[in-house]
Amino acid sequence: MDTRSQLSAARDRLDAKDLEGAMAIYGEILEIQGDDAEVLATVSGDLGATGHITELVQLVAPLYDPDRHGSAAGLNLMQAYLAAGDTDAARHMLDLLVALDRPELHERLRG
Repeated sequence: MDTRSQLSAARDRLDAKDLEGAMAIYGEILEIQGDDAEVLATVSGDLGATGHITELVQLVAPLYDPDRHGSAAGLNLMQAYLAAGDTDAARHMLDLLVALDRPELHERLRG
C-alpha cells in the first residue's frame, strides 16, 4: 500500500472513532516517511481536525524540524499546544515559525 493510501486508511479509522487503529497506521507511516513534510502536515492535520491533540504532539513533535518540514506541521503543532494549554511550547513553536522568515506566514502568525 502506498503512503497516500495508508494516510487515507488512517483518516478513515479516525472518522470511524478507531484511534488505536489510526495510530498504528500513522506509526508505520512515520517510521518510513517521518522526514516527509507533506506526511507530517497530513498526520498532524488529521489528528488535530479530529481532536486528538495529545496524539498529534506525541507523534509529530519529536520529528518536526522547521527547516526541513516547513510551516504546515509547525502551525498544526502550535495550535495543538495552544489547545492543550501549553503556552510555553506554543510560544517556542511560534518563534521557530517566525525564524523561517516566510512572507506568507507573517500575517497568519501575527494573530
